[in-house]
Amino acid sequence: MVRWPCCVGCVYERYADSTGNLEIGGLSTAPDLTKLSRAELVEYLNVIAALIKKTDLIVHRYQFFDLECQALSMVLKTRTRCSEQSRRDTLSNQTL
Repeated sequence: MVRWPCCVGCVYERYADSTGNLEIGGLSTAPDLTKLSRAELVEYLNVIAALIKKTDLIVHRYQFFDLECQALSMVLKTRTRCSEQSRRDTLSNQTL
């Protein structure tokens, strides 16, 4: 299993042609794949595939969390409306 933080640093350290730093907003370019040996290319592609899978997982978790937040917000709005209506009904019954 490939570990996320190590992979990112290792890929940029070993394969990136640019001295840019992604953490501070610099540009980082991909390596020239034609210059990599077959073993390096396989390793590079495996690391990239693992990073893509991790990124997809994070995106799906974010989307799920967003849906949960939206559902919770709708429930709270509904309960607030019901409470307000109940309060109004109680007040109108008291005035009769």
